[in-house]
Amino acid sequence: MEALPATVAMPPGAFACQFIRQAFCFTYICNGHAMEHQVGLEPPTCTLMGHEKKRWADAREYCRSRQGALQTSSVDRVELFKANGVTSLWSGYFTQNGHVLKETPSTPTRANFHLFQWKFSPSLTFEDKNKCARFTLEPDQFPRTQTRKRRFLSEQRPQQEASRDRFLLEWADCEEERDFVCKIPARPLASLEVTPSKMFGFDESLDLQMFFTSRSINSKNSAFFCKRGHRNGQVFSISTPADRAVLKFVTQHVKRFSAQLGISDTEYQTSLFWVDDDHTPGCDALFLHASDDRTSTSGLIMSWRCGARLRVLCKAEPAVE
Repeated sequence: MEALPATVAMPPGAFACQFIRQAFCFTYICNGHAMEHQVGLEPPTCTLMGHEKKRWADAREYCRSRQGALQTSSVDRVELFKANGVTSLWSGYFTQNGHVLKETPSTPTRANFHLFQWKFSPSLTFEDKNKCARFTLEPDQFPRTQTRKRRFLSEQRPQQEASRDRFLLEWADCEEERDFVCKIPARPLASLEVTPSKMFGFDESLDLQMFFTSRSINSKNSAFFCKRGHRNGQVFSISTPADRAVLKFVTQHVKRFSAQLGISDTEYQTSLFWVDDDHTPGCDALFLHASDDRTSTSGLIMSWRCGARLRVLCKAEPAVE
């Protein structure tokens, strides 16, 4: 099964950045997507779907390796999961020494019982060891509270919420292999890193990967060559202020890595690279305009003849093991 698209949780700080001065906002990268967030508020998180089914312990390690944790809140986007054939997912809940614990990026904690979140039946006891809770897709007619024998958990939902299919929690064998979802933190733009394969990204996580194509082609074929360079490659697209901030950050630091990225000094000074600006018609090209001391750059987007042969600035979806 193909990995599902990642989603970004949009906290209040993201919406505030649409109305306040940009100086009060940071640009974050979350599973390959750029977003802006207000300074001083809790950093945003995003949802990452595992690329293959795993045992519960392996799924937990996958999430922790990305500084995240298995999802414990109610699963949203139910229709998306249904459309992709996902009907069962590991959750971050498990039992240990007779207690229900909740997975975190570091040390598990006791599960809490807040209203409108997943709630465990107070009378439920746990005789079996090494039980892990899974989200199971069930129709709306399914009972919310199950018997002790079935060891189900009940979900508390607002009364006014419309009836529809939903994921419920159920105990399962931890050794079974299932799909899973991680909640991972977004990362602020900090430093540029380059891999031996001439991919570049931000910080050590390389959560958002980009590259320049080695060949020059016309705009019509730019998407094909991005895909050829990486199986999830696509032309870098500027559709939000956050995308523009990412492009500015890249062009300000790319000079230092030009040799590693296969860009000659002459090409750096004179060449254009295909990009896609959603706010302008026609074909768009990036000019790496040199600063006075030629140690940094600031990108300049301009309309260009679509038939011209240029290299392409591509974006790749995050790689998975």
